[in-house]
Amino acid sequence: MPYVAELEPGEQLFTQVWFASSRKSDPFSLAVSDRALFLPRQKFFAVKDDKFFERIPLSRIRAVARVRLSPYVWWAFAVLLVVTGLITTVLMMAPILAGKGGKVSGYPPALIVVGAVIPFAVRKRHGVEVRMVDGTFRWNPPLVVDSRSKVRIREAQDEILAACKKAGIQVISAE
Repeated sequence: MPYVAELEPGEQLFTQVWFASSRKSDPFSLAVSDRALFLPRQKFFAVKDDKFFERIPLSRIRAVARVRLSPYVWWAFAVLLVVTGLITTVLMMAPILAGKGGKVSGYPPALIVVGAVIPFAVRKRHGVEVRMVDGTFRWNPPLVVDSRSKVRIREAQDEILAACKKAGIQVISAE
C-alpha cells in the first residue's frame, strides 16, 4: 500500500494528509508525527508499488512554509494559447468567409477560451515547502479551476502547517 507512515514505538502521528484532485490524478500525501515528517517519494524501478514515504527526523528540518507560486510561466503559456487560437481561427475562417468553402473546427476557439481561463486559475496559488538541512521539498498543488478544489487544497495546506506547528517545527505562512 502506498504512503504508509511506519511509526516507531511510542511515536504519535499528528496528521496524514491525502489529496487527489481527481480519480485519475496522482495523489499527494504527507504525514507529520512528533518525531518526524514523512515526505512522499517515488522509486525509479518497482514491480508493483513505486510510492513510499521517506522519514525525515525533525532535527533535519529547518522550517515548513506556505509559499506563493509564481504565475509568470502560466501567463506566458496563456498568451501563447490565445495568440495561437486567434491565428488558427482566422486561418480557418478566411476561406469560408471568402466563399471558397472549408472545414470548421472547435479546437482553435477552445485554445482561446483555455488561454483566457488560465490567468484566473493560477491567481493566488500557494504551495508547501519543507526546508531541510540538506535540501528542499516543495509540493506544487495541481492547477484547478473550481473553487471547491481550491478550498480543499487550502484546507490540506492548513492541516499540514498546523501539524508541523504542533510538532515544534518553525512554520512560515506567506499570504
